[in-house]
Amino acid sequence: MRGRRLYIALLFLAVLCSVLCGQAQITKSDYFMKTSHLRNSLNPALQPERGYLVIPLLPGIGASTQTNTFVLDNFTFKGADDKRVTFMHQSISAEDFLSNLRSDNYINTDANIKLFGFGFFKNNGYWNFTLGVRSHVDANIPKPFFELLKRGFDQNRQSEYDLSDLSATGSSFIELGVSHSRTFRNDKLILGARLKYLGGLADFNLDARKLTIDAGPDYWLAKSRVTLLGSAPSVAPTYDEKGNLHGFSFGQFNIPGMGGGLDLGAEYDVKDLFPDLDGLRVSGAINDIGFIVWTKKNTISLQST
Repeated sequence: MRGRRLYIALLFLAVLCSVLCGQAQITKSDYFMKTSHLRNSLNPALQPERGYLVIPLLPGIGASTQTNTFVLDNFTFKGADDKRVTFMHQSISAEDFLSNLRSDNYINTDANIKLFGFGFFKNNGYWNFTLGVRSHVDANIPKPFFELLKRGFDQNRQSEYDLSDLSATGSSFIELGVSHSRTFRNDKLILGARLKYLGGLADFNLDARKLTIDAGPDYWLAKSRVTLLGSAPSVAPTYDEKGNLHGFSFGQFNIPGMGGGLDLGAEYDVKDLFPDLDGLRVSGAINDIGFIVWTKKNTISLQST
């Protein structure tokens, strides 16, 4: 009971820190802003103009989303009296809704909540310490999935839907990092590196290589080859004597995954090579070189054939 209370308290604290006075930003836009300390998260060689301090009550929040069809205009329509209705409304035909979608509809989102950060300059170097939570979700949903939602099954004839290639993956983890960057060649070159400890919070991977549903008044038939892997804190699967999944047990809060990471970056002033390009600096980085290992006791594996 004490472990569950601690788990609930930590979740509440994380939500509270992410809501109170947070400044939502798209971190990729900070890359070229010399005054932003967030640029160091994208390239450990990039230095802000001055040091900074981030505390939990004023966290830095970054988020980004990419998609080919998941936009508001594709899932909501103008209904009666110019009111917006969802695609499930009876006044919206299946043809009008499905015409906006593609064969494969993808969406991926990234979120980065910096709970604590501290950066300072010393001699010719810049030090940066950070603690935050990162999350990533990537999903691909085939068009027949939405057709199934809209049309459903006809009671007078057989309906077949091919939901193959349905997939989704996501992860959430704690990131504790320390980075250092230093100038070389009379401040023309800056090299930086970041070491990171990764504490896995949750992870899942859904892959439907084959999934068809044929249903109607005569018969129901489903064929599938689907795998699901997932890990979560304080959750452990239980199995019966035959090895089949029986349920889940909830224990004390734990970190189901552990790992490490490395970021490398550089920034160079090209004035010596190209005198006419005075002030031009080029930069690049290789981020998130690393791994997370998930414990077996907190991992569930399901497969249909």
